[in-house]
Amino acid sequence: MINDVAKQIIENFNSEIFVETGFFRGSTAVVVRSWFKDLMILEVEINPVYCGYGNNMFRNDKNTRIVNADSKTFLSENIETFKSFNNPVFYLDAHWDPANWPLRSEIKNISKLQSAIIIIDDFKTPNEDGTVSDRHGFDSYLGQDCDKDYILDLIKPYTDCILYAKEPTIDGQGCGIIFINKNYDEIVKLINEKDFIMEKI
Repeated sequence: MINDVAKQIIENFNSEIFVETGFFRGSTAVVVRSWFKDLMILEVEINPVYCGYGNNMFRNDKNTRIVNADSKTFLSENIETFKSFNNPVFYLDAHWDPANWPLRSEIKNISKLQSAIIIIDDFKTPNEDGTVSDRHGFDSYLGQDCDKDYILDLIKPYTDCILYAKEPTIDGQGCGIIFINKNYDEIVKLINEKDFIMEKI
């Protein structure tokens, strides 16, 4: 389930499209649509059953599109189409199969954009003193945690920090937020600092 901090990010950065990888049963799309009635939403779902479910769920919503595709391939082939959108938000939640964890590939493609915001669900979150939070759940596959160290080499050329939602999601998970080609001094002007934990990288 998406963290409430995503609402202020989409709003304050005037994002024109919300892209989620991993639709599953649509809970995130439903929440985002409840926040923004006209925001363009694009869902990329590898499972045709869930994709069909989503197309039925949003059949009367002209601003929501559900695509049946592997997120790695879809973003690789279509990333240029997002250049026309202001601060597109990519919500990465397609990590469920240890044999096909697309996170690094997704980030590589998204970072080709001049300006994008990445929110990673199920992300290991630190406390403000740097210790690992026991309030925020996170995923781990084959001994590799879904955390900053796993993606650091990919994001370091594009920003000087990573943000974390201070409060876990309703289902107790953490999330990490990366702003492509924006540094903290610029980001902090448009967020409510009390809602986030910031880590310099």
